[in-house]
Amino acid sequence: MKVSKRLTELYKVVKKITRVDDFEQQMNISLRNKYVFFVPSKCASSTIKTYLQHKELERTGLKVQDVDKKMCSPLLSPFQMGDELHRCFSGSEFKRVTFARHPLDRLIANYVYKVVGARRGHPAKQFRKQSGIQGDVSFKQFVRFICSQKSSDMNAHWRPITDTVLWDYIKYDFVGKVETIKDSITDLGRFLYGGNPWVEGVFDRDGSPLIIPDIDPYVPVNTPLKHNKTILPVQELVEMDSEIADLINHRYERDFVNFGYDYIQV
Repeated sequence: MKVSKRLTELYKVVKKITRVDDFEQQMNISLRNKYVFFVPSKCASSTIKTYLQHKELERTGLKVQDVDKKMCSPLLSPFQMGDELHRCFSGSEFKRVTFARHPLDRLIANYVYKVVGARRGHPAKQFRKQSGIQGDVSFKQFVRFICSQKSSDMNAHWRPITDTVLWDYIKYDFVGKVETIKDSITDLGRFLYGGNPWVEGVFDRDGSPLIIPDIDPYVPVNTPLKHNKTILPVQELVEMDSEIADLINHRYERDFVNFGYDYIQV
């Protein structure tokens, strides 16, 4: 099958600012409900995917499987759209949605869960291989190295959201915030489906969305990080000074600007 020039050009853009495998994993397409959802890592992605997959399978008799395995998802990947993928990026046929999180909170969560607490996990192994840092990794070492990387070399978990969701190439209709996750999921449901977005097994009895804990199979249960808190009680693991603040403010500047977050001040 001949690949169109338009599709070829699209994947050239993807390769410049992200990775094709991450693009395929993080872009979720609903033909049934006509939306595209980009899933930035460490942005309550399991919670949101659980909700969307429940809605996608409503009245089908099918159940949600493992939301973190794309092959089990009822939502399509870009390659499955073929030459029709361009329909997802422009025009009024599809709604385009994503979520954002404050860069510092996101980096702290990644450091605690994916580097310190999950040494046998892929993100930690990739970080150590790329950085050459073995043994204990300080937050300063972590930030210094990832802020020196170009986006296409980064692990998806800490790649800037602006690049992950192809912000310069897609006009989004809805951007939720992890900091207001319960309200944001409810608003997302109303935006995509209209009316009452409630789904059994996804919402509490009071109508609030259930929040899936941010856990990792390799992370000790006593990892000092609370969920869904803008200010994370991990001062004993995270040292913050003007150098680190400046590095994050500069490297993730477009995330601060595009998603309306305040810069870090020390």
